[in-house]
Amino acid sequence: MCSYHTFRYSLFTGRENEFGGKTMKQKMGNKLQVQIEPANGEKLQNVNFQNVIDAPEEDAILELGEIMTALAIEGSSLKGVVLTTQTRYTK
Repeated sequence: MCSYHTFRYSLFTGRENEFGGKTMKQKMGNKLQVQIEPANGEKLQNVNFQNVIDAPEEDAILELGEIMTALAIEGSSLKGVVLTTQTRYTK
């Protein structure tokens, strides 16, 4: 007999776990964090963006960083942009 969780998993991935049952891989989302170094030497500033599209282009990520840096205190510099992808695995 197929349980609800096994059925639901098969809709996502169709993989079986080590016990013969199904496991589920669920995409949670992507986040971007733009890291800006202020000109006045203060602590690094982080600007966060939630619900980012899958596989954004590198040029677009860096352009967003440059735009956010231009809106910061004059003389600030872009330290980097961090892309975080979250996935949940369950049995």
